[in-house]
Amino acid sequence: MALGDKMKNSIEMIKEDINNLNVRKKVKIRLRKKHTEKYSLYLDLWKNGKRSYEYLNKYVVGTKESVLADDEALRYAISYRDRLELDIDDDNSNLKHNKKYLNANFVEYLKAVAERKTGTTKKKWLSLYKHLYAFSNGLVAIKDIDAKFCRSFYDYLNKRGNYSTPKVYYKVFSAALNQLVYDEIITSNPATKAAKNPDIKFKLNQNKEKQREFLSMEEIKLLIGNPIKNKQIMNAFIFSCFTGLRLEDVENLTFNAINEGYIYFRQLKTRGDDRMKLHPKALEIIEEQKKLQGNSGFVFNLIDNKAVNKHIARWIKGADISKKISFHCARHSFATICVTNDVDIYSVQKLMGHKEISSTQIYAKLIDKKKDEAIDKIPVI
Repeated sequence: MALGDKMKNSIEMIKEDINNLNVRKKVKIRLRKKHTEKYSLYLDLWKNGKRSYEYLNKYVVGTKESVLADDEALRYAISYRDRLELDIDDDNSNLKHNKKYLNANFVEYLKAVAERKTGTTKKKWLSLYKHLYAFSNGLVAIKDIDAKFCRSFYDYLNKRGNYSTPKVYYKVFSAALNQLVYDEIITSNPATKAAKNPDIKFKLNQNKEKQREFLSMEEIKLLIGNPIKNKQIMNAFIFSCFTGLRLEDVENLTFNAINEGYIYFRQLKTRGDDRMKLHPKALEIIEEQKKLQGNSGFVFNLIDNKAVNKHIARWIKGADISKKISFHCARHSFATICVTNDVDIYSVQKLMGHKEISSTQIYAKLIDKKKDEAIDKIPVI
């Protein structure tokens, strides 16, 4: 394939990504071809009844060599667009910066904010909206949300979720209230005050960590030795065990993102840009997938998430592994294998794409637990 064709394919992928990012957005990100090989990024918007364009002085090229620079330019465009859209929404919003808007329905406000999110973040916010709607019967005035309401809502969440789930939803709930502070509708966040209550503080800490199931290298070898009929799911799962990629990132992985033994990609959850050297087993899977996928641009062709996990559960059971394993456990397995093989915790943090080191330290604790269990198995004399 000529370089021009490769570039065309890459630019087409960038355009497709931009089209997805523009869904339900009032301010659209656009591309314009320059006289050079660059494409200029600009914003297309309507404000006060007039259409206008704002050029960002950011460019994409569309070659493998420009992947990181292109992603950085796109990330800037997304961030700038979202801030601009919030400003426009503030100008047009029914919730103006005035005390009389304290009577507005917070449930609908939350839904409006959720609709502006993207990807898994949007799903999480919309899930919170459903919980809040059920808790409040779809109506709670902003002025009525105080620390007592927040504690009651957390108790509601705590009865409907295990481990860290209530904490995650409460963090989103608090973020929505922070948006009210930002919009100058309220002066302080009542969820923050509620979290200082000894009872709710204890529950938040209690739900801090959920059990993370993972496979050892020996168990992964056992799975490889007991293949299943669905090669796509098998290869995708093993690939994740040696890269730590989430299912959504595996599903969106393209062959164009792989170059000279490295993978270049943007994590859909964190929108962070990553570059990772591929393990020999991962490279072996890539070569096998080229044969399976033919002319498809995507590395893997997977069915829906629930079906994927059902196949994995049967695979695990067939290999006589007595663990409850989902696709996401491949990511946990990658992290624990790294820690077990003395990869320093900060390198593991980078490989996993964690923003906070505390998220990575959980895996070190899992390994420490295994060490403790090993000592407990030594007979007492």
